[in-house]
Amino acid sequence: MSDSESILTTEQLAKIKDKIQLILLATTALGIKKSSSLSIPNNEQELKKTITQIIALAQNNKELIRRACALLEEMKQQHKSIDSYGIVKDYWENFNLEYKHKINGSIVLYSQEMEQLATKILYNLLFYTGAMGQNRLQKQLNYYL
Repeated sequence: MSDSESILTTEQLAKIKDKIQLILLATTALGIKKSSSLSIPNNEQELKKTITQIIALAQNNKELIRRACALLEEMKQQHKSIDSYGIVKDYWENFNLEYKHKINGSIVLYSQEMEQLATKILYNLLFYTGAMGQNRLQKQLNYYL
């Protein structure tokens, strides 16, 4: 078996799965439809495919992601709550609902922690739309390998 086909350990797979699940949760919260072929990887070859699919998903929805990040920045500068209005309000509400539904209460986050997580993932999505997006996501996931 080659290195690129090596099986991920249970611990590695769990951490990568959690990260990918949060990324996909954020895309769903933004209203982005994902491909049914997008799945959680079991080996490094599948991980590369999943990364490519996530990057394509982000890049295909670049304008939506940029608008959400720009509005979020504007709201922060005006010291307004993340749940004030527009696409950011919808993202925040959907993120909360999806998180509670998908994570099944295994990790309880307080509102401020949830807001920080939702914001961080939204900004990560913005970075994934850039020219080095694939490298950035690969490095984040390789951290668990």
